[in-house]
Amino acid sequence: MFQVFELMEDSVGVLSPKYNLEPPHYDGIQSLCLMGDLLFTGSRDMCIKKWDLAEQQQKHVSLLPFIKKKQLTKCHRIRRIVI
Repeated sequence: MFQVFELMEDSVGVLSPKYNLEPPHYDGIQSLCLMGDLLFTGSRDMCIKKWDLAEQQQKHVSLLPFIKKKQLTKCHRIRRIVI
């Protein structure tokens, strides 16, 4: 399960997740991008996932099995990936 927490400036103590999303990534998450109710996550498992937070479900998965390390350092290459 992939958990999303909302933290306020005055948050203290034990917090409960705002969202519980499944299925999770199979390796560590390296990047997050939030656009309204959409959350994009990128992981070392070579997947980018698109999540709908309003519906609390995964909407799309893109696999990136053959991207060279040199390409990952160039932002314009990553922007061409459409989800």
